[in-house]
Amino acid sequence: MSFQPCRIHQQWSLLDTIYRLVDAMAIVLALILAAGVTGATANPDRVALAATGVVLFYLVGELTGLYRSWRGVSIDREVVCALLTWVVAGLSLVTVGYFTTLGASVTRRELLTWLASAPCLFALARVCSRLSQQFLLAKGFNTRGFAIVGANDLGFQLARNIAASPQMGLKLIGFYDDRPASRRMHVPPDLGTHLGNLDELILAARQGQVSMIYIAFPMRAERRIRDVLARLSDTTASVY
Repeated sequence: MSFQPCRIHQQWSLLDTIYRLVDAMAIVLALILAAGVTGATANPDRVALAATGVVLFYLVGELTGLYRSWRGVSIDREVVCALLTWVVAGLSLVTVGYFTTLGASVTRRELLTWLASAPCLFALARVCSRLSQQFLLAKGFNTRGFAIVGANDLGFQLARNIAASPQMGLKLIGFYDDRPASRRMHVPPDLGTHLGNLDELILAARQGQVSMIYIAFPMRAERRIRDVLARLSDTTASVY
């Protein structure tokens, strides 16, 4: 059996860019607040310190996965990840300052105030972002349609689990299954309907009607799973 090569579709996220800008602003604002509390004045040394802090935070954030999609994940885990990222970035910053003249004019009190206040701004920004997203999702904005391949108990349970997590912003379009009606389970009325076979699913994915596809076949159906993956490889839909 021959398979079509899978293509990687790289997506640009506006929210990811906004988070990066907000984090940079939080780091700079925290340093300004720390300087104000300690009575320090602005100088080029503090500008270099803030810039270095932003760069280190970005670098560590790539390692911790801070800027990945947190859709469907609790806010606690996202905030903890941001705090851990800042802890590692802060330790790296202190290490760089120890071996260089970076931040030489910054007092210990100002530095500790900065390192302690920045996480509060990170957490505040993410809580406000989550509340805004939940409000928009409740109004029907920023939702994505998903389909389930496999009209079976596993697919029905998956649909109910996703429906119980509205913060994921996913809306069930329906079920697709190649099996005839005599072998296919009846889709419960509260979950939607059977929309068609795999050919119709691929057509819907290519037309942009479906952005996410979940394959709900049992693991013993490995051959069928591979066949579905191969047929969906040239679409832009995310397959799970």
